[in-house]
Amino acid sequence: PGYSYEQTAYCLVSGTTANERETAIAQLSRLPDVQAVATANRLLFASPPGNNVRLLDDEREQFNMADLYGIDEHYLALMEISIVEGTGFEKGVSTQQDMIVSQSFAKRIAEMADWSDGVVGKHLMVSEHGLCRVVGVYNDIRIGLIVGEDKRPSAMFYAPAPERNILIRFHRMSGEGLQKAIDALQSAMPNKDIVVTPYKDSVLKGYGELRLFRNSVMVGSLIALVLSLIGLLAYLRSEINRRSAEIALRKVNGATVSNVLTLFAKAVLYLAIPALIAGAAIAAYVSGELMQSFSEKIDTGVLLFAACSLIVLTITLSILTAGCWRIAVQNPVHSLKSE
Repeated sequence: PGYSYEQTAYCLVSGTTANERETAIAQLSRLPDVQAVATANRLLFASPPGNNVRLLDDEREQFNMADLYGIDEHYLALMEISIVEGTGFEKGVSTQQDMIVSQSFAKRIAEMADWSDGVVGKHLMVSEHGLCRVVGVYNDIRIGLIVGEDKRPSAMFYAPAPERNILIRFHRMSGEGLQKAIDALQSAMPNKDIVVTPYKDSVLKGYGELRLFRNSVMVGSLIALVLSLIGLLAYLRSEINRRSAEIALRKVNGATVSNVLTLFAKAVLYLAIPALIAGAAIAAYVSGELMQSFSEKIDTGVLLFAACSLIVLTITLSILTAGCWRIAVQNPVHSLKSE
């Protein structure tokens, strides 16, 4: 997503004072399992509100941006968000009117204002923030989730006081390390119910419905395949009983095991191949429609559906061979006697 969250947890500390937050940050920073601590107003997996941007000499609002509001000077390093132009924030130097913007933000406003020398150092008017100075540009990051990603340009502002989300990056996240972090936060904020949540858990939770859909489709497909194979076995048994004398006569006249298996395979393949082609086409269409919901997509291509069809066909022929093998190798005298 343009940032790292694997070893990161967060705690919402709304309703606490700035002094309590600073005490909590100091205590967390002393823990041996903790690599870094930062604060931010917004978490990146949630879609933020927006504010409008305009140039100083133009009353028209140019575009609406995703406003990530305040972050402290440690946030970019903790989340591994790269500054590609200018600088980040620095304690004692940066002010609340300093902002850093995404690459898409910088490109759009530079084209509108015809700033060939870039946006760093330029001033803009931002609704709710007033007159702001751009001090840096960071790489484009995903705002929200892959499903319903917020595609607007984004911006962050410097927060001189700790913000409402405390983010904790561990050297290696563990249950013991999380508990120590909870204890440190509880000690600094005795009147606050402390909940420390791994960042990754919240990201995965956002995909809960999709994961359920994925699992349902997978289970349904396996059940459909099993039922189809059961039907195939029933069909083969019926055909073997009906054509046992014919098969025996063919063998008496020189038919081999492969000839007998081919006899049944042709009957099945006349149905299986058109069905697989139709199924692959429908699957390709449905997956294409589903992919429209995602901002990032894998390349499905023809080969994926061809491979799936080949796997199903291989399973089908394997079941067919197993079902017909007994009659194919059986002495034709036994079949003729039963007739």
